[in-house]
Amino acid sequence: MKRSIQILLLFTLFLGISFSLKAQYFGKNKVNYEVFDFKIYETDNFEIYHYLEDEEKVKNFAQLCERWYRRHQQVFLDTLDKKNPVILYNNHPDFQQTTVTGGLIGIGMGGFTEGYRNRVVMPFSASNSETNHVLGHELVHVYQYNMFKQSDSLGLRSAGEVPIWMIEGLAEYLSVGRSDVKTAMWMRDAVMQDDLPTLREMSRNPQQYFPYRYGHVFWSYMTGKYGDGIIRPLVITSAKRGYKKAIQHFTGVSADSLSVLWAQAISQTHAPYLENKDESVGEKLFDVSNAGELNIGPSLSPDGENLVFISDKKVISIDYFLADVDDKKIKKRLTDIIRGPHIDEYSFLESAGTWSPDGKQFALTLFSGGQNKLGITDLEEERIVEIIAPGDLEAFNNPEWSPDGDKILMSGLKEGDQDLYIYHLDKEQLEQLTQDAHSDLQPHWSPDGSKIVFITDRDRQTDFEEVKYGNYRMAEYDLNTGEIEIVDILRGADIINPRYSPDGKEIFFIANADGFRNIYRYNRESHQI
Repeated sequence: MKRSIQILLLFTLFLGISFSLKAQYFGKNKVNYEVFDFKIYETDNFEIYHYLEDEEKVKNFAQLCERWYRRHQQVFLDTLDKKNPVILYNNHPDFQQTTVTGGLIGIGMGGFTEGYRNRVVMPFSASNSETNHVLGHELVHVYQYNMFKQSDSLGLRSAGEVPIWMIEGLAEYLSVGRSDVKTAMWMRDAVMQDDLPTLREMSRNPQQYFPYRYGHVFWSYMTGKYGDGIIRPLVITSAKRGYKKAIQHFTGVSADSLSVLWAQAISQTHAPYLENKDESVGEKLFDVSNAGELNIGPSLSPDGENLVFISDKKVISIDYFLADVDDKKIKKRLTDIIRGPHIDEYSFLESAGTWSPDGKQFALTLFSGGQNKLGITDLEEERIVEIIAPGDLEAFNNPEWSPDGDKILMSGLKEGDQDLYIYHLDKEQLEQLTQDAHSDLQPHWSPDGSKIVFITDRDRQTDFEEVKYGNYRMAEYDLNTGEIEIVDILRGADIINPRYSPDGKEIFFIANADGFRNIYRYNRESHQI
């Protein structure tokens, strides 16, 4: 977990991080593949730069901007003195070409806020709710920047005196609320490992204690105890005098004592969930002893004997590896095979990739020529056999090879809408399955190839007129009829990563029904979980 923060989805690029970005990519050139014809859509408080053809989509995004503006305004007790610029890209491949920053944009960056002009720069995310989240997060930084610049005794550089966990944690708190399943998972694990840090340790070791999650739970604790009114003065005073003196001044308790109370509260909250539970419910395959510190994105071969996964085994790079499941040994590094001269990056955060039914080839999503493409590698011959640009679909993820080997299923993004697509390998044609404003994600074939299970925001709480998005539900798409059936279970919970069992009678999935993400099994015949 400690190293995994380095590649987790980062929603922002803030302050000192933005100043050092260029140095991380010394010697590399940033290529711009397209010239974007930006237009300006103005609201009461924003100038939205975009090149969308769908005017309704821009209006909905603008409504989200104004809604977040009003919410954050109540907390920061501040108004922006002029309309704030937001630069909106259609998808992440386009966003990676932005010239607002000279540094390269990695696949894990969901957006950033440039402080000197308060410019928010972001693409549409893979889902409606995630776009809303990233926007809310970045607009917190707009207010933070404005707060520092407008203060008589502070300036933009003064923000560097505030710990990154306080800055980023506040942006998470004000964009997702007091409770969040990812933060809960992180804290549950910290309690299990007996590794709850002090505020001093969080400040000194941001690489070890992920600022987004630990900062989020800090603000949840502080505002739960002292109210949201403590936010603005605590941040400003931390910039002026340091966070320790600020905490002492506003709470009457030293930062060290508050660390103890904070840790006790976290333990009391999460310890009951760990009672009578084994530390692990599965068999560990790869860790630092036989791979790297970071081992993610497993993709199991059709016969279950081999595994492709992503690891930092080489320390200085993130690589694809092919491994034997039974022996728990790495057989070869695939990065040397799949790397090509025209490939800029691999999009592995959503999915490592997909095996062909015969287990001879492996397909993954890559970034090349300003768009996502499918790269197909022959594992036996150890070479890339084909790089496919699927029609006019420039951004997609979660490729899934069909059971008959003729098609690849994917979730694609166009004009802010995430829909399901099938690419027919033999015909070299792209087929769109769903086409509406709902977000359809993480598709998976049934064993007989007649149905597709996926997640969607087709929830009763979703209201496009009000621009509100509900929970992720599990649904099945019938390829014979084109009908979509919502699996009506675990209302109020988010369901993700559904997968059919080998016989197709059951579906395994992950849900946060009890406040944490756990694995569930659903019987399609009895409808029992």
